Amino acid sequence: MLHSTRQVLPASRQILRSTSSTPVRCYPALARSLTSTPAARGDGYEKHRVQVNEPSGGTTDKSMHRPYVQDFAFIVAGSWKRASNETPQDPFGLFHGKCTFFAQQKDSQLIALSHHRTVLQQGKVCVVTGGARGIGHMISQAFMESGATKVAILDLRKEDAAKAAEEMVAKFEEAGEYQKGELEVLPIGCNVASEESVQSAFAEIVQKFGKVDCVVNSAGLVENFPATEYPTEKVKKLLDVNILGSYFVAREAAKVMTSGASIILIGSMSGVVINVPQPQTPYNFSKAAVIHMAKSLAVEWAPKGIRVNCISPGYVLTNLTKVILDANTELRDTWTNMTPMADPNDLKGAVIYLGSDASAFTTGSNML
Repeated sequence: MLHSTRQVLPASRQILRSTSSTPVRCYPALARSLTSTPAARGDGYEKHRVQVNEPSGGTTDKSMHRPYVQDFAFIVAGSWKRASNETPQDPFGLFHGKCTFFAQQKDSQLIALSHHRTVLQQGKVCVVTGGARGIGHMISQAFMESGATKVAILDLRKEDAAKAAEEMVAKFEEAGEYQKGELEVLPIGCNVASEESVQSAFAEIVQKFGKVDCVVNSAGLVENFPATEYPTEKVKKLLDVNILGSYFVAREAAKVMTSGASIILIGSMSGVVINVPQPQTPYNFSKAAVIHMAKSLAVEWAPKGIRVNCISPGYVLTNLTKVILDANTELRDTWTNMTPMADPNDLKGAVIYLGSDASAFTTGSNML
């Protein structure tokens, strides 16, 4: 039995109001299209049709398995410590009452993250290039904060990677977040612009940990020269690091990854917009290439279950940025007057999301 337009429209509106918090309109034209079927013309197929319930605004198939909607936790960015098993306030209903509370210890920034299998599962192997300083250093620490106990830190100088690894391990052990020896951090000297160096680094990681689950390529280079005065050799070096380095790291990671693994390339807003007043055209188009590289590899490796995404930060106040701004007060004043500078910790949420099972249905994206 077919419903008339007058019957379908009010019922649809009622259902939409009851199942969605967002107002949704059901237009008469849509209702008319629903009734304008072959059956209305007497096509002889009436006996094959079955009566169904009136259409709803949106339904959920409860038989579907969603592995990332499990227990959640509130985790304090930076140093955190478990305080109790009580359920904190959840005003937005995001955590379905399944929360574990972590008390603030040092930092003031609070981030709501999934816990255990919903973020970085215990035992996952995470790799960060450029991990000895700046954004890469923050990412390495964020993985440890999120439960990853096996982390490889790659940097151009092995001694820098080793120093960073030692400091991170000591910090977590002293705070009581990990027992002595529980964190395994592997420092590796690696020049991402060298294909052989990247291949050697991943061979060492696999030999040590046996697998690779998540890779973030944070190594990069930026210099400021007017395009007409930019030395060609410096342009080539920048492109080797930013573009080929990203490609080599992603490619070697994909060779040893299995389904469910994640690759994150660090791009820049400079790959989407034009920065002023600093002249940095080669850097800009190198980051544009990284963004499109992530999309291309995401499509190519989707059948293997390997996700590839990109994060494109704005101005981030790292130690390197501070040095640049201190040396150029005009640039510093222009930047700070246009937009506030981000802290590296502001990127933690994006990194943990894309590096975890929470983003199991996200690939080929660029978080700008």
